[in-house]
Amino acid sequence: MRALLARLLLKEDRVLQYAPVIINGDIRQRMYLDVNGQLIDVSIRQYLFCLEPVVFGIWMDENTWLFSHRTYQLYFVADGAKNIRKEAVARVEVEMTDQIDEAGHRLMLLKYVNSAIKHVNLLKRFFIFWFFYKKPDAIPGQMLAFTAAYSYPRRVRLVSFRQGNYYNLFPMDLLGDISADKRFAFGLRNANVVLEKIKQEKRIVVCEAEGSYKQLIYQMGAHHSSTPPPVDELPFRVSRSEKFGFYVPDWVCSYKEVMVTKVINLGSHSLLWGEVVNAADVKQPCNAALYHIHYLLHLYLKAAGRAYPIV
Repeated sequence: MRALLARLLLKEDRVLQYAPVIINGDIRQRMYLDVNGQLIDVSIRQYLFCLEPVVFGIWMDENTWLFSHRTYQLYFVADGAKNIRKEAVARVEVEMTDQIDEAGHRLMLLKYVNSAIKHVNLLKRFFIFWFFYKKPDAIPGQMLAFTAAYSYPRRVRLVSFRQGNYYNLFPMDLLGDISADKRFAFGLRNANVVLEKIKQEKRIVVCEAEGSYKQLIYQMGAHHSSTPPPVDELPFRVSRSEKFGFYVPDWVCSYKEVMVTKVINLGSHSLLWGEVVNAADVKQPCNAALYHIHYLLHLYLKAAGRAYPIV
């Protein structure tokens, strides 16, 4: 019945909440921060770290940051938009909740307050939210927040951790690669059993992989909060990272070893902040990576003839 309704109203065979897509080349979305009426393009230095509440991080040069307000606006638009405020597919009001000062920069942690979205018309949005997404504990404002937060593609990476005989490999899209300053940040769910172990060891390895390995990446996601199978039973070979000795699948492109220096509880997730102490290539650079976008963004891009392929 649901599949039939999806085909009739949306011309889609299935309705998802987050669509896995392959992006080969530049991302076709932009994000702007409104500070005192000035729009600053923060696309390549903004990240998503927590879902309940939604918390964004923005890495800024503290010499250029303006502090006259505590609340700000984020605008999500298509690349090439001429009128950012009017053409935004999503607008999010955020407020400062915390910050990390380091290396002459500041990671601003901005908590979601409210949002407005216009990916699809109200009828389609109502249909999708209440027929496909509705759960007993679903909160309408939360569904809006998730839609807005994933109106910018969130890259999926594979995280590796090891402590003694215990190890875990799992995908994440709540993270931030601040390559120029050799920093990395992770938003790890507090319910994840590996979180306390990471706090003890203060070490993480994060891997880049081609989107064509989606099935393997998601397969490892089944072990987010459990114990993975013995290493010799994995459906692929692994090597060990150069400094930490953590397991690295032979199909990843590269990896970074990160020393965790700070942990901040944001709500449903904790922010793990760290310094990259080693970076290594396994094979050629990744060209087509796996990302998550909200399904409503997929519908919006499809209507504009600019959809990313769902995989």
